Amino acid sequence: MCILCEKPYQVVLNTAQVDNLCEEHRKFYTCDECGAVSTDVVDLDESRLCLSCRLLRRRCVDCGRYERMEKMECHTYDWICKECYGVNYIACKCGYLTRLDEMYTVNGENICGHCYRDVVSDNCRNIGEPINGKTFSIIKSSRRYGVEIETDCGNYVSVPKQWGIKLDGSIYGLELVSPLMSGDEGLESIRELYEAVDPVFTESCGIHVHVDVRDLNETQLLDLVRAFENTKNSWIRKVPEHRMQNVHCKGENIYPENETWNEWFDSIDGDRYKWVNFKSVEDHGSVELRILEGCGVDKVVNWVAMVVNFVEQVVNMDRTMVTSLCL
Repeated sequence: MCILCEKPYQVVLNTAQVDNLCEEHRKFYTCDECGAVSTDVVDLDESRLCLSCRLLRRRCVDCGRYERMEKMECHTYDWICKECYGVNYIACKCGYLTRLDEMYTVNGENICGHCYRDVVSDNCRNIGEPINGKTFSIIKSSRRYGVEIETDCGNYVSVPKQWGIKLDGSIYGLELVSPLMSGDEGLESIRELYEAVDPVFTESCGIHVHVDVRDLNETQLLDLVRAFENTKNSWIRKVPEHRMQNVHCKGENIYPENETWNEWFDSIDGDRYKWVNFKSVEDHGSVELRILEGCGVDKVVNWVAMVVNFVEQVVNMDRTMVTSLCL
């Protein structure tokens, strides 16, 4: 007599009782894979499996299904079925299984976040020797300048030796920092950098241009503040809208009236996260334009030339006026 037919509410059976089940109830204790009849048969996905067969299966970290181990990939104790592997997940060279959308591409290789941090740290270095200009057909001034290029990733091993590489908390990649440059040779160095690195950008990435203003007096510095503010709309139109919504290059600045340079400088309260950073005058002896987005090399080169030439024009205008007054 089948115990479940006789006692339908019986829930715990021993091995002897399983052997005496009727055919209809026996199938609930039969492993779909090996055919063994056992009290340890349970539902797993769409199958009923005994303990021995379950031990040969692993759960896929992507789709959640249980598959036999020979049909799966194992990476650092994580299992993934071959159907899912390469679709949503891939293994880093270190063996760590990582979602494709969480992988970083550095030096042409897909790596996980752990390896990425190691690559970033290993590649950091200081700025090299200045690049002194000899030709001034595009840059119309011998005034020195520098560029900071925030990247998401790139071929960091190939960064030209003069360029510095550092971490930046506002981006996932590295910030590439030029040496002091002047003339058209500096623009050529930027082109060489792009060719070697092939940088990748996200909306978080920006490009900052520093122009040396250590030779300017307080009147000229205030004139430069006014000049940038008076032409702000022209600068802003040349960059994507999201740049002006970035907290690291805010669009407002206090317009100087009759204050001295020190009075006006105190009014900005040391805030360097403006579209034009005049705090940099004190920190680095430069004016820093921060609103350019991460972009292609042609736009960067044209932008740098435009910024340097703009500063020089403002300074020369002031010098011309002083000379006229002296005459």
